[in-house]
Amino acid sequence: EAGESSAFSAIFIARDGSYLGWIGLRDGIRPEAAPALRELRGLRVRRLAMFTGDRAAVAARVAAAVECPEHRAECLPEGKVAFVNEVRQAGYRVAVVGDGVNDAPALAAGDTGIAMGAAGSDVAIHSATIALMNHDLRRVPFLIRLSHAARAVVLQNIGVGLLFILGGLFLSG
Repeated sequence: EAGESSAFSAIFIARDGSYLGWIGLRDGIRPEAAPALRELRGLRVRRLAMFTGDRAAVAARVAAAVECPEHRAECLPEGKVAFVNEVRQAGYRVAVVGDGVNDAPALAAGDTGIAMGAAGSDVAIHSATIALMNHDLRRVPFLIRLSHAARAVVLQNIGVGLLFILGGLFLSG
């Protein structure tokens, strides 16, 4: 039974001290998760990892289902922060995506923290750099594309401004 129940959060049922059985609960995997991760790979995100407080069997099942190449399970908040720091020390810029109280320290530890679902945990929202309004993971690749476009506009504006300054200096001399 332990092997069978390992992919579930199990609630064991007893009556008058006698074991009757168990009920397995498991969170559904968001249908947009795998496409969002594929899209992130297409945006040249170099390392994708999932860290969770869930048990190892649950984390492995979810990581496989969403095609996440790396995962860590049974992480307490300080373990999540340690993982973020480990990845940063390896030379990566780290964006952390999370939605709960247990994610708040990791959201603050990353270079960019993205809180999902602004109606979620206030602690996560206040720890994050960016708060998205819903839990749709496809918003993360959209956010990256939007930030790249905004950066391009800023650089264009700087370039045009420099041209005007240089043109003004040239014409005034």
